This record gives sequence, C-alpha cells and structure tokens, in this order.
Amino acid sequence: PFASTTASQYCEAASHSGGKSAWLRARRQVAIGETELRCFDLPANQFGIFLIAADAAFVPNPGGSDGNLCLGGAIGRYSTSAQIFGTGPDGVASLDTDDDVVPIPTGFVSITLNETWRYQAWFRDVGGTSNFSNAVQQTY
Repeated sequence: PFASTTASQYCEAASHSGGKSAWLRARRQVAIGETELRCFDLPANQFGIFLIAADAAFVPNPGGSDGNLCLGGAIGRYSTSAQIFGTGPDGVASLDTDDDVVPIPTGFVSITLNETWRYQAWFRDVGGTSNFSNAVQQTY
C-alpha cells in the first residue's frame, strides 16, 4: 500500500572471512518517511552499524579494515544501542531509519526533496578485523 523506491548500488563490497560479500539494500517508504536498510550475506554472529553520507568516495582498507569505504565527507553513524546490529546465525541485519532524524557528525538533519544520500554497512569480521558491505544511493 505504501509507495516505495529502491536505492541503486554504486560501489561493490570485498569478500569477508566467510568468502561472501555483504549485500546492502535500501528501500524508501515514501508515505511514512522511512528508509529500510537490509544487509545480507554478512559473517554469522558479528556486530555492526549502518553508515550514511551525502558524498561518495572510495577508500580501500580504511584504518586497517578489510574492504572499501565508499562514503565520503561527513559520515553519520546509526550507532545507538537500539541501532547496533547483530548478524545472528543467518548473517542478516536490518534497520528502519527515520528520514527526519539522520545522524551526521554534528547532530541530526532531515532529508529534503532532491537530495541524494548514500548508505553502507560496517561490520566486525572474524579474526578481529572489520569490513564493509556494498554501498547504495537513494535520491529523495
């Protein structure tokens, strides 16, 4: 019943310890002002957070991490205790975000019409490192 739009991928993920690449999908629920984030093929029983930014970038192995950071500029983190995800035995994570409460380093902003925002998942990987999902972008 709700109109929705699906984000498009613009940056691929590197393989993680399980030999797969984490796959992020984002879908905007227009009528309720939410963006659903769903990430699949993550390593089992690990933790992570979703990231958001207005700018794209490509930073291989940031801070000694495996994978590629595909967000640039001011990167926001969905990192409250209710937003940190556990992948469980199936390697899946999800979060419904409020388009009016977008975290940025200096606080929160609202997404406005015709803006493009980018999303990526950052997760702990087996062996004490971290990695990233693919990145997607959504124009609102």
